[in-house]
Amino acid sequence: PRQPATGARSRQQADPAAHGGRTQPSTGRLGSRRGHTQPPAADSTASRGRTRLVRLHRPTLASRVHAAAMRRGDAGRSAEDLFAAGERSYFGKGATKDYGKAVRLFHLAADKGHARAQGYIGLCYQAGEGTPEDHVKAAQYFRLAADQGYSG
Repeated sequence: PRQPATGARSRQQADPAAHGGRTQPSTGRLGSRRGHTQPPAADSTASRGRTRLVRLHRPTLASRVHAAAMRRGDAGRSAEDLFAAGERSYFGKGATKDYGKAVRLFHLAADKGHARAQGYIGLCYQAGEGTPEDHVKAAQYFRLAADQGYSG
């Protein structure tokens, strides 16, 4: 005769009212012993039969901007080209003003060490144009630009 399984999932399936009236389908893989499951693959990674948790991190603005640039192909452009495109977007020369696009392009140029782009990002953070107003970040970018001799 088969013994009833003992585990949280078995108790939940036996008494759904105790768990909000719902039963949850088994999403894990069966382990070596009956009634035991491993966490789903999305929450963990298997390594030689052991399970370890994956540390999730929230990407920073710079990493998201860089990833988006890689998808568009902007990352291969020179810092001066990126800055010039950002300046056109910022002032609306040849296109409509788009502060968000300008900040994105300035970030890409600044990541490559462009001093004027760092100064413009500081201005955008100071005035809240294309990005939330943040005087601390503005001061950081002004300092980066000043360290390279840019006085704006």
